[in-house]
Amino acid sequence: VVITADSTSFCPGSYTTLRTNLSGNYIYQWYLNNNIITGATGPTYSPVSSGTFSVKVTHALNCFPQVTSNTVTISIFTPPNAIISTSSPSMSCSGSNLVLTANQGAGNSYTWYSGNGQQISGQTSSSYTANNNGNYYVKITDSNGCADTSEAVTVLLGLTTATISSTQTVFCSGTYYTLYANTNGVVNSYQWKNNGVPIPG
Repeated sequence: VVITADSTSFCPGSYTTLRTNLSGNYIYQWYLNNNIITGATGPTYSPVSSGTFSVKVTHALNCFPQVTSNTVTISIFTPPNAIISTSSPSMSCSGSNLVLTANQGAGNSYTWYSGNGQQISGQTSSSYTANNNGNYYVKITDSNGCADTSEAVTVLLGLTTATISSTQTVFCSGTYYTLYANTNGVVNSYQWKNNGVPIPG
């Protein structure tokens, strides 16, 4: 009995099929590294891990002794793990930019994206300088053709400005009005001051 494979190496997410050259009334048992693969008892088998595969075949009517096939070695590649690091925290001051760097590897190629999946034209190096606010991520493809896409990095550039508003600036003792802080960016905390002196709490 002879087994063949559609392909002997592939990326995760793809598959190959091992098949025998037999047809008819046979009983099959597939093996991985000489260990029985539970439930693998058909004329074909699709590997889910790397290793050396073989099959033992018995005629259903015992017309001939059990035979063992040749072996086929299957390799499932390990894909790249796409991660973005930044030159500084992803929130930067006005007038600055942010360098995004993908993890490197021999033979890797890079494709950068912004927003909801728009490819950034011409950006194929392992780093990208973001000059605008938004979400950025990178797809890394290795020399085997396996690919992985990073999680998005949110870039917020620009100094937050704040103004104060109130419905009233003059009022009688015993009453009060609320001051409102109006900002144009992401704010982590507020500190109110009276005549330049921080107000506790």
